[in-house]
Amino acid sequence: MSRIETEIWEPHPEKKGMVRYVGQRKTADVFRDVEMFLKEENLCPEDYLKLSFGFESRYEEFPKMLDIRCYAQWGGNEGIYLQADLLIQNKYNGRREQVPFLTGKTLEETAEAYDRMQYIAGRIYMAFMGEHMTSSRYMLVSDGKKTETITYDMLTKKLERECRNMLRKRLLHSEEPLAKISGELGLTLQILDVLQEPSVFESLSVDKQKELYETEDILQRLYHLAEHLRTANRYEIDDLIASAETLLKEPGEKPDLSLELPENAYYGFTCFSRMDYRDIPRADIIDEIVFGIYVRNDGCISEATIGWEELGGKPVLYGD
Repeated sequence: MSRIETEIWEPHPEKKGMVRYVGQRKTADVFRDVEMFLKEENLCPEDYLKLSFGFESRYEEFPKMLDIRCYAQWGGNEGIYLQADLLIQNKYNGRREQVPFLTGKTLEETAEAYDRMQYIAGRIYMAFMGEHMTSSRYMLVSDGKKTETITYDMLTKKLERECRNMLRKRLLHSEEPLAKISGELGLTLQILDVLQEPSVFESLSVDKQKELYETEDILQRLYHLAEHLRTANRYEIDDLIASAETLLKEPGEKPDLSLELPENAYYGFTCFSRMDYRDIPRADIIDEIVFGIYVRNDGCISEATIGWEELGGKPVLYGD
C-alpha cells in the first residue's frame, strides 16, 4: 500500500469486508502529507518545497494519476531542483498529459547535493506508488510451517542488499559525515567480505545461516559484535602509512614466493628450553624457537627465530 493516499475509500455498506471508492482527496491534504513525510524522514529540501504554480487552482481535488515522475535537475542560475510531475488522462479528450505537481530546491551545487535530491525524488515516488517489492523478512515462508533451505546465493544477495541500503541510508538519507562513520563502514564491509566466502558459508550451522538470513540489520549487529577488533587493524594501517617511504609508489608485481624444495627436504623447529644445552646462559632470553627448512644429510635451506625476553616482569617477543 502506498504511504501517501490520493483516493478516498470507505467500507461498503452492503458488502461486508469490502470497500468502495468515494472520491479524490483534496490537493492541499495530499501535499501536506508529502511535506510531513519528507520532514519526518529528514529529507525535505532546505530552501523550499511547494506546489507547482497553478496546480491547486486547476485541481482542487487531486487528479487520478497513471504515474508520477520524480527527478532532480541543475538550476539555470543556482541550486538544484527537485521536480515531481503527474501523468494523468485528460477527462475531456482522453489524452495523456504530464502535469507539474510540486518542486523543491536546495542552494547547494555539488555532486553530493545532486545525488541527495535524486534520492529524495525516489523516496517521493515510492511514497506514492509503493515499493512493489517484498522485504527479505517475508521471503522465507513456504507453507507457514517450515522454512526454505537457505542457499549461499540467497544469503549473499540478502547481505549485499542490506549493505547497499545501509550505505544509502547513512550517506544520502541521514547525511552523516563520511569521516564520522568511515571506521564503521570499513569494518562492516570486511564482515560482508568474510561472509561472502563460500567456505565460511559452508562452515556455518543451519541456525546461524537462518539468523543471518532472517534477521533485519544483521550486519549492524555483527559490527557491534566485532567492533573491538577494529582497534588493532587501525594501528596496523597507521604503522603502514607512517613507515612507507612514499604513498605514491606504483604497485609493482607481487614477488614470487613459491619455493621448489628438494625431494628430501622437510620443515622442522627446535625449542631452546627442550634441548640438552638449555642450561647454557643466554643473556636475558627466556626461551627461543627456531623454525627452518632442512634437507636430510645436507644441512638447512632457511631458518627463522622467535625469542622471548622479560620486560616489566612479563615475557615479550623480541627480534634481532
